Amino acid sequence: MQFSTLPIRADIAPFVSAVWHCVDLSGALVGEALRVTPHTGTVLCVHLGEPVETEFEDRRPLASLNGIQDRIRLFRPAGATRTLLILLTPRGAASLFPSIGTEIAGNGIDLGGLLGDGEIERLRRHAAAAPDEVALGEAVFAWLRRRLERMPTLRAIDGLALAAERLTLDGASVADAARSVDLSVRQLERVFAEHLGLSPKRFQRVHRLQRSLYAVLSGEGDPIDGYADQAHQIRNWRSYLGLTPGEVGRRGVSSAGAQFLDSGLPSSVAVAHYL
Repeated sequence: MQFSTLPIRADIAPFVSAVWHCVDLSGALVGEALRVTPHTGTVLCVHLGEPVETEFEDRRPLASLNGIQDRIRLFRPAGATRTLLILLTPRGAASLFPSIGTEIAGNGIDLGGLLGDGEIERLRRHAAAAPDEVALGEAVFAWLRRRLERMPTLRAIDGLALAAERLTLDGASVADAARSVDLSVRQLERVFAEHLGLSPKRFQRVHRLQRSLYAVLSGEGDPIDGYADQAHQIRNWRSYLGLTPGEVGRRGVSSAGAQFLDSGLPSSVAVAHYL
């Protein structure tokens, strides 16, 4: 599978962290289990080739919305694949798909069931007809803009987005994040639950794990950052991954993971998506 990163337009950047174009037209990965790491981004998956088999109730959707995951998930290509992975920011997830956090957190749902099969087929048709990756990005971003224009503006989303950003900073507490947006901790917890499906504390822990995992797999950064000590790091890894940093380091990164790490994502939003 080959991964490439599509450039993001400035007007879409608050809502989308990254877009990857993933291509395996030879079917080399058919039946192989791709292990997707825990992450704090909601992922919009659009399959332009054969769908990928998931662990979720909707086994092989043509397009899916996968919420924040706090454990490893397995995905198995079932044929020649060509997939768009659109990584939404907390603002993007809440703005594009408000108030369904509890439905998608730790889960993935068929986007056709949510928006209608006709809507998804139009998106897939326009994206598949794009002659190159620039046009492919434009087709996707045009669809996202149209959806944003149809959605109501919710004041709570501004607070959620700013608090989520605050929670990714070293040393920040949930109380700090709540104060920064003039909410009580209880109010912030309700907003996170409604739109992202998990608590601010759990969001922070998954982000810390994601950053630590990226450091181990890429060799960039310090895997201990954000943890009190190595014992704290190991407990966190075992809780979410069932693995220790040493075990992951000895296994190394998979071929899909290595290509993903080299796909050109800016270091400011770099993530480890595959183990």
